Amino acid sequence: MNNSAALTLHSENGLADHSGSLPDLQTVEKNLLDRGVAPELLEDVLWLVDHAQSRGLRNFSEIAKETAFSQATISKVFRGKYEADLTSFCGQVRHFRAMWTERQAYGVEPYVAELSVVKRISSFCKMIRKNGEIGMIWGRNQSGKTKALKYVAEVELMTAYAKLPAGGGVIASMKAIARARGGISVRKSHEEMREILLARFNNLWLLLVDEFHQAVTGRTIKTVTVDRIREFNDDCGTPVVLCGTPVVPDMMENARYKDFLGQISNRGVFRLQIPAVPTASDILLLVKAYGFETEPAGEAALIVKAIAQEKGIGKLTKYFKAARSLATGAHCRVTWKHFLTTSDSADSWAKGEFGKA
Repeated sequence: MNNSAALTLHSENGLADHSGSLPDLQTVEKNLLDRGVAPELLEDVLWLVDHAQSRGLRNFSEIAKETAFSQATISKVFRGKYEADLTSFCGQVRHFRAMWTERQAYGVEPYVAELSVVKRISSFCKMIRKNGEIGMIWGRNQSGKTKALKYVAEVELMTAYAKLPAGGGVIASMKAIARARGGISVRKSHEEMREILLARFNNLWLLLVDEFHQAVTGRTIKTVTVDRIREFNDDCGTPVVLCGTPVVPDMMENARYKDFLGQISNRGVFRLQIPAVPTASDILLLVKAYGFETEPAGEAALIVKAIAQEKGIGKLTKYFKAARSLATGAHCRVTWKHFLTTSDSADSWAKGEFGKA
């Protein structure tokens, strides 16, 4: 997206004042020197500018999203318009810098596109797009569904990934889809947003709706949310993939709800169940991705297998991530000793054992 497009997008969302392209390092330095900012505070701000440039962040909205700082505050600081003392803001920058540096010490979180769950979901989404239907994916928590769907949305053109909010309410759900589609204000009324969404989607787009179980569980089915999602396929011909926990197919077959939910179920014959347990090949791919130089053996192999079978691939990657973080230093080798320490700590904390005081 070019700068003019970015300005148009954020202007539609009411953010035009603070969403322009970022000024360069020299401009920010001049703005702050003109204000007489102290050298130590100037250094913090300039680090943030350099960080944004090295990360390829193009506007104030993008840097605010990464840092969780106020978009308006960042804009004012960079433009030399911030009237308050910069001490507090620069304290936040130093904290962010420390956390970022620590995170980089053990590398970017790997994502393994060769995992079987990714291949299955990618192929399924291609088929749904080709056939223009509504498809359904389900699997237990931590089976890798969400990351795979996000990967599809990232690598496939004209694909929108939306995660339904807790409760599955129609207004919040439509806002999630509007953000996924991009360039649509979420400040409009529900009916206005609905009309714009139906105009922006067509049979070339693919809509991925994650956490769909939020709309069909609880004390009542969110019938309006379900109908709005169905409309994308009915009115726009948009292929839709619904993804959730095993409660989704259960509800589809529930005699109490079958007539209503059958309106979605009957629009597609393709369903994909994700295995709860990763394959042995998946585990080896993750072992390599997280920097272990050997396959697990002995006690480590037993624990890896138990975690994979009982808690799924998502939980296993969290253990590998924690083990890697223990291997401090950019060139420190991750070993199974780090993994066993992670596992022992997790077990001890769960039992309320925190070691010696």
